[in-house]
Amino acid sequence: MHPGVRLTSVDIDYRTTCRHAAQLFLANGHRRLAFLKLNSRLAGDVESEEGFLAGARSVHRHAAEALVCNHKGTVSHICQKLDDLLACPGRPTALLVSHAPMC
Repeated sequence: MHPGVRLTSVDIDYRTTCRHAAQLFLANGHRRLAFLKLNSRLAGDVESEEGFLAGARSVHRHAAEALVCNHKGTVSHICQKLDDLLACPGRPTALLVSHAPMC
C-alpha cells in the first residue's frame, strides 16, 4: 500500500513473494542476485523491489549482493540490460524477473 492511500483491494502479496524468491536463491547457494523489473513506481512493483532486497539481506551469515535492474519495457532495452548484467565480472548467478511476458 502507498502511504496515505486506504483502498480496499485483494492482490498478490508481491513483497512476500519476492522476499521468498531471494531467500530461496540464498538457500540454494547463490550470493549474487539480480532482479530485472519494469521501471515503474506502481505499488506492486515497489513492493516487489523492497521484498527482494529484504530477502537478500535476511541471511546474515552469508554476504549476498543484490542488484535491481530497471528496464523500459522494450525488447531492445531488456536485451541491453541483460547483456549488461551478464557482462559484469561478478555477474549474477540468480535472476528474478518481474513482468516476465515482456522478456
